[in-house]
Amino acid sequence: MLLDAARMLQPSETRLARDTLLDAFVAAQFSGQAWMTQFLRAVRSVPKMADSQATLADLLLDGFAAVGERRYAAGAPLLRRAIAPLAAGQPIPDEALPHLMAVGQAAGLLYDDSARYQMEKRWVAELRDRGAIAALLTALGIQLSVQVQEGRFADAETTLAEGRALTEATGYRAILSPYAWQELLALARQGREADARPLAARLLREFAGRGRYEVLRVQGALAAFAGRARAELRATGERAQPRSPGAPEVLTAQEAQIARLAAERLSNREIAGRLFISASTVEYHLHKVFRKLGVTSRVQLAQTFPDHEQIPTWRD
Repeated sequence: MLLDAARMLQPSETRLARDTLLDAFVAAQFSGQAWMTQFLRAVRSVPKMADSQATLADLLLDGFAAVGERRYAAGAPLLRRAIAPLAAGQPIPDEALPHLMAVGQAAGLLYDDSARYQMEKRWVAELRDRGAIAALLTALGIQLSVQVQEGRFADAETTLAEGRALTEATGYRAILSPYAWQELLALARQGREADARPLAARLLREFAGRGRYEVLRVQGALAAFAGRARAELRATGERAQPRSPGAPEVLTAQEAQIARLAAERLSNREIAGRLFISASTVEYHLHKVFRKLGVTSRVQLAQTFPDHEQIPTWRD
């Protein structure tokens, strides 16, 4: 649909047509269909902008198109120019907000760890402060993928909880599938098969149209990650303990997120502002956290909570 829209716009609205083609490229990453040939054909049909008039979207679009045509030497410099603001320490340009997913994809394609680090450490906080919710949801997804890749699963749980809370508050649910794929990867890397398999089954049903090849890939990755996690646990003398009815209560993802922020000495009002919920909701969850962890004050929470960093808290 986006490609068709770009074709209809091209005769009179070149600028808008090119922006729409970039949106089409980003959307295609999640479609699982043979789309590159159509994308490249559509890009060739739209005039290029002069270098002096090139926007962030132009750099990304032409860079992705060049890489798609395997002209890597031409595409890489364009993508580097596009993501340069990420590592420059400057405020986020307004023109980057609608194309944040594409910027993240460019950083990943270039293996630009410094840009991804800036997106996690600086951009997420800035977008939160600016109240740029749509862009923040995208940035949280990128932050989540970085945290999972680096094995920072407790941080990833907090990010996932914030992202899902925002999707519920705003009704913008398009980002939930990428969140779920990262959750599945995190569960598999931790060797948590009992939690991972139901989620994998649900995602496979949702994406059944992508074909048998992807089903076998995902299934193979789940068994491989689970085995590797068990081997790593054995090497360190630890065991992956199954959950049992008599096990101590664990925190939900939202409870864990609020507990971590409270342990960092944030007030209920500050936590509420960070998570876009009411202060009374924060207080309600903190009461549950105190009961589950057996503490009676924030001081005790700060002392106790690190001991619970590895408690399973993922929720579908």
